[in-house]
Amino acid sequence: MAYLCFAGFSAALLLCVITGRSMVYALTLGLALFLLYGKKEGHTWYELLRMCWRGIWRNRYIFLNFVFIGMLTASWRASGAIPYVVTAATGLIRPSIFLFMAFVLCCLISFLTGTALGTAATMGVISMAMASAMDVNAVLAGGAVLSGSYFGDRMSSVSSSALLVSGLTETDIYDNIHNMAKSCAVPFAATCLVYLAVGLTTHHGNVVPDLRGMFAQEFVLNPLCVLPAVVLLALAALKKNMRITMGFSTLTAIVLMLTLQHTDLAELPLLLWRGYRTADPALAAVLNGGGILSMRRMALIFTYVSAFSGIFHGTQLLQGLHSLVHRLSQKTVPFGASYLTALVTSVISCNQTLNVVLTHELCGDLYETKSEAALALEDSAIVTCAYWPWSIGAVSILSAIDAPDLSIVLAFYIFLLPLWHLISDIRKARVRTPRSS
Repeated sequence: MAYLCFAGFSAALLLCVITGRSMVYALTLGLALFLLYGKKEGHTWYELLRMCWRGIWRNRYIFLNFVFIGMLTASWRASGAIPYVVTAATGLIRPSIFLFMAFVLCCLISFLTGTALGTAATMGVISMAMASAMDVNAVLAGGAVLSGSYFGDRMSSVSSSALLVSGLTETDIYDNIHNMAKSCAVPFAATCLVYLAVGLTTHHGNVVPDLRGMFAQEFVLNPLCVLPAVVLLALAALKKNMRITMGFSTLTAIVLMLTLQHTDLAELPLLLWRGYRTADPALAAVLNGGGILSMRRMALIFTYVSAFSGIFHGTQLLQGLHSLVHRLSQKTVPFGASYLTALVTSVISCNQTLNVVLTHELCGDLYETKSEAALALEDSAIVTCAYWPWSIGAVSILSAIDAPDLSIVLAFYIFLLPLWHLISDIRKARVRTPRSS
């Protein structure tokens, strides 16, 4: 019965992706199937609804994080923080090292903003425009943007997915970031070298488009614009509460909006609520977005998957799959089981949040510490959602930057990261296991 529920849910998810329908339809069907499963197992409707509520209540603080992230992303746009960083960064690009720089700059923007889609919609769009102007292969450029976008989506202190993992595993986000930095060092360096080598050996033009002129029409591009990012990084380095950190960064951006960009105070509440908007079509395509309202879809999906989590716990619905994953981990290493689980669940879940929750439910207790479980999620479920062209994690970014689906194959970072984690764990397991005589 459990497998039939997941089969029906998976079919609904794939149908929504194929037809372009909202994932909410599939999530609603999934909730109905899982509730019916619980009812068949002998639970009352009251008990099942309490399971859903417990799952949602357990993750209640993550919903508050969504509010802070929405305000932060809107204020960074309107204060000139993102335009200034993007303008300053793109001045470093040269055609021969474009792929390398596109990857690094997308890493920087995603680390600062904590969103893969936001990075794609800003630095990603700009990178693809520059790639077209410099005659750089669109598949390669798309791969570099996709790779860089997931760098910060995975390990930024303001990333909703990083905060989700921290909440699910009950770990400190700053400790997680420290572990993720060590885990990604080799894959990051290897990805840089690959893009640098490919860029130096492929054909390209010599035109670098002017971005300062476009942004200067709307913003005062002053070095002070980086203050919101400086405040964020400084407080994050001091390991302050994440909501306090985002709040102070947002307040700094608001001060810049009012004093430097001369934003009307009366417009501030609407801007924080619905995000930055401009009438300039060229600038709108690059910079529009952010705001509390932009997080509504994420919050709705997370409400569903939190309810799923409560049902899974209360009904033991995943028990059969859980046993299978445990047997697999005994034949390899725990991360091998986590990675394979994340691969399978990402095919059927089609979105990052559900992929993280399912992988955590099935693999969370394979590890000796919660920190290890958190790192395993970050190096598996967070990135595998971008492996498939029908998954939201990939299609949203590729659509935003108008890149071919084949770009996924050349997003080297999201493949090298879990591969390096797996190799490292296998080596450690061999060292711990004495050789038989």
